[in-house]
Amino acid sequence: MQNRQIAARPLPLEGAFNVRDLGVYRDCHGRKLREHRLLRGDSPEGLTDTDIAFLKEYGLIGSVDLRTDAECRMGPSRLQNVPGLFYERVPIQNATCTNGFAGGYPPTMGAYYTDLLINQGDKLVRIWRLLERCQDGCVLFHCSAGKDRTGIVAMLALAASGVDREAILADYEVSAENMRAVLERQKQAAREAGTPRPDYLYESQRQDMDRALKYIEKLFGTAEEYLRSIGLTRTEIRRLTGALGAVAMGEGETA
Repeated sequence: MQNRQIAARPLPLEGAFNVRDLGVYRDCHGRKLREHRLLRGDSPEGLTDTDIAFLKEYGLIGSVDLRTDAECRMGPSRLQNVPGLFYERVPIQNATCTNGFAGGYPPTMGAYYTDLLINQGDKLVRIWRLLERCQDGCVLFHCSAGKDRTGIVAMLALAASGVDREAILADYEVSAENMRAVLERQKQAAREAGTPRPDYLYESQRQDMDRALKYIEKLFGTAEEYLRSIGLTRTEIRRLTGALGAVAMGEGETA
């Protein structure tokens, strides 16, 4: 029987509020994943010099930026051009400018996440291959709030590593709370600009990520099979999950 898991807590940074280590969770065999391998996070544009020094001491070797060109222009990553760190970009449209819903807002965040899984497979492959560098150290992947695009990548990494559904949903659900002050400022700015957005864009309700998980389970069975369907090999998948310390599926129990 698996215990209910508490979501990973944010690292003690001054300029980012949702940077968390995926290594706190356990795989389907009850074995704890490895910390200092994969960090999920919000935008690093506000990181201080002290934050960057902390992250390098934590083992950071680089970051993968999922934000759009416009987002990066508005808030350039402070992790660019840092000696000893790689910086790569794989832009994914955010929910406020997605093309998957005829230019409008998605009807729910769950619909947006499913749209990402259906239509952004090529980018998810590129992201996964960059994250495989966590074999050599700690890699941060992030978008703006560290909730949606980052949430899908985190879900895939955890699910492929055999982490149970409850932990995956808890890991997703805490993002809106971690980012509450930032999201409230964004909501207020949109209202003042005369472009109010649906409240659900600022939330991380578990049913939305659960919808993405159900999509994978219904069509592919497992996250690993979904990842293989978009072009990753079993070896590539296990390079990342193995670096996280997960037992390969098929060894012992199965999830």
